[in-house]
Amino acid sequence: MAKPPAPSKTPSRSPAKSPIGPGSGYLNYPTTPKVPKAPQPKVTKDVPIVPVDPYSTPEYLALLAKFEAQANTNAFAAQQAAETARQNRIDAFEVLRTELMSLGLPEFAPILEGYVKQDISPTVAPALLEQTDVYKQRFKGNEARRQRGLQQLDMAGYLNAERDYRQLLKDNSLDALDNKDTYAALIGGDVSLNEAQDRIVNVFNKIDNADAVLKQNINQYFGQYGVTDPTIQKQQVALAILGGTQAAGALQKTLQKAQLRAGAQMAGLTVAETNVEELQKQAESAGVADVYGLAKQGFSTLAQTQPTTEKLAQIYGEDTTSLQPELQQEAFFGLASQRRKKLQEKEQATFGGRAGTSTVSLAQKSSAGQF
Repeated sequence: MAKPPAPSKTPSRSPAKSPIGPGSGYLNYPTTPKVPKAPQPKVTKDVPIVPVDPYSTPEYLALLAKFEAQANTNAFAAQQAAETARQNRIDAFEVLRTELMSLGLPEFAPILEGYVKQDISPTVAPALLEQTDVYKQRFKGNEARRQRGLQQLDMAGYLNAERDYRQLLKDNSLDALDNKDTYAALIGGDVSLNEAQDRIVNVFNKIDNADAVLKQNINQYFGQYGVTDPTIQKQQVALAILGGTQAAGALQKTLQKAQLRAGAQMAGLTVAETNVEELQKQAESAGVADVYGLAKQGFSTLAQTQPTTEKLAQIYGEDTTSLQPELQQEAFFGLASQRRKKLQEKEQATFGGRAGTSTVSLAQKSSAGQF
């Protein structure tokens, strides 16, 4: 295999220099100057470059100062508004307190002071007052109305009712009854002024002026109203009469029953309740104005005629119990008893001219009967 030729040993020549160029002596053309490079920042390895903070610029700081000034202005305005509102609330409570004091209700002042401290609105304070025990006690007539299904009176209506009742009592010389209990009873019973006047004139005054016997019998009928001793407890009687739920007409009927029983007691007779009720109805139907006077006279007459007539009935074998209704009508309303007349005729026929003497003798030997 042939070997590649060996390199030539002739020395190589350097390229000939151009006759034209710097230092050639021929034309000397200027060269383009070199522009120096801008110095590059020295970067430290692993240290991040921090950008400029936009919130620290003068423009932002000026805007922030403007907003802070406005916020301060708004906060001051809000503070002023809150202070004004607080003062207005205090003033409103003061107006309410003054009004209650003028109405004679000083017991509510401490409660209102508590509402002020609790930042309670004065617009809801009246409703809250009505829920307190102090209010319920002061206007306790409303509780009785509530239990009866009646509409409760507001504060103004209640106080106006008290004022009217106060004048009514004064007009009837009952100033001693001017108290909250009396008014609570009247308001709770829904008693009108006219009704109250009727009860005073037609019931209370008659009980107050009654004699001892009548007052004893009143206990039996008015005990249901809380009257335990009308001889000494005038105020108790007044409260029972004025504040009860019974109308004046019903109370009058009750008083008339007591009057009838008192009349029987004066005559020494014991009267069944059914007879008392029947006599009361008859007296009312007949329009009797003075039932007590009728009772005293009627039972007095009955006490004289009943024993003799019953004795004659026993003598002649007749039923004595059936005599009672006739004798009652005769004694109270002048309706002659036909049976008593026939018994007298039998007595006269039997004893002739001595009939009158015999009748008197029988009357003297007989004790007061039962009616």
